[in-house]
Amino acid sequence: MNNLMSYLKLNGYTSGIDLKFYLETNKKLRKSESFEYFSNIHEAKVFRVIDLSKAMESKQPIKLTPIKFNTQCCNARVNFNFNLWVYECPKCRSSVKAHSDFMPMGELANRKLGKLRQQLHKELDDVWVNGFRTRNQTYSLLSEKLNWPRELVHIANVTTDEDVANYYQAIVWLKSEIRCS
Repeated sequence: MNNLMSYLKLNGYTSGIDLKFYLETNKKLRKSESFEYFSNIHEAKVFRVIDLSKAMESKQPIKLTPIKFNTQCCNARVNFNFNLWVYECPKCRSSVKAHSDFMPMGELANRKLGKLRQQLHKELDDVWVNGFRTRNQTYSLLSEKLNWPRELVHIANVTTDEDVANYYQAIVWLKSEIRCS
């Protein structure tokens, strides 16, 4: 994992990849073929890591470009907006920001979901920004409460109204646990 992060930095990229999750996935899905477009954002992320691993093993320099996938909202080919540094659905305008290495920060969201995610962040950031728990501890506790894999518990992966409600309840629970300890 550190080798891949070092390799990205050597090639001028800061890592936006959730390396642990995607390297574990890479082990399970190691494939040699390449595709121009992927059926979903998760496949695209996994194959990005596979490509990086292969380039690193062969000691080739890398030039990252936006990943290509079909949106989960409209099953349309995603567009990358270089001015805003976001992936966008050409049909419904749902979007998600990208890291400097073009890795999406989560799932695409429409305006309503984007605003709900911002509200969740305001509630959650209070826990770790004010030093009650580290960011990692906070996400680990939420992972347990939500019964989600630790790698997917980031707010950018909240995609439905039900996810929003469950996530909010988990934050309320977490804050009550902190007050009790």
